[in-house]
Amino acid sequence: LKEASLSQLSSFVTPAGAGLKPEPSDGGDDALQALLGNEEVRHVVDFLSDTDQPGPVSAAFWQAELYLRQMHEVPGERPVQEDIQVAQQELTMLEERAPPDFKLQEALEQSTLFARQQFVAAARFGYFLRRAQQRLRLEAMLKGELEKDVGIYLARMGPEEQVEIVRTASLEAARALELRATELFGKYQELSAA
Repeated sequence: LKEASLSQLSSFVTPAGAGLKPEPSDGGDDALQALLGNEEVRHVVDFLSDTDQPGPVSAAFWQAELYLRQMHEVPGERPVQEDIQVAQQELTMLEERAPPDFKLQEALEQSTLFARQQFVAAARFGYFLRRAQQRLRLEAMLKGELEKDVGIYLARMGPEEQVEIVRTASLEAARALELRATELFGKYQELSAA
């Protein structure tokens, strides 16, 4: 069982490509502020942080994303924190089965497949945040509501509505994102089969 698990995971731990830089490029914060506004940058920082307690915008995104990935049968069926705990328990079990000198978490974090998945998730989160902002502004104009905080707006929204905001707006946008990820990291099928 141990060897079978490790051989299945080996495809996920291909070392990251030499061209990938872990440090953010200069001007990244300025670009985020210009694109999203000062108030929304905190949601991006929360999304990119490694935390057991995601903020309301990150939690709304992940609940809808897990439903779209067919990991939940019903939108919002359980809190994201429960999924985080289950994933951490599974990782701990796999680490216990690994050879003593094999650092599974480190290997996963350095894999090209992991980097590709993080890129796609971050881009989808960006689309989600922009669509939530646009919808909030539209509703504010139509209804004259003064709500300015996307987190509060999403918290008042039902899980089904959150799914529709997370869902990529068009097949073309989803395809463009996949093509960009493939250009940067390689094909998903090849990375997962390596």
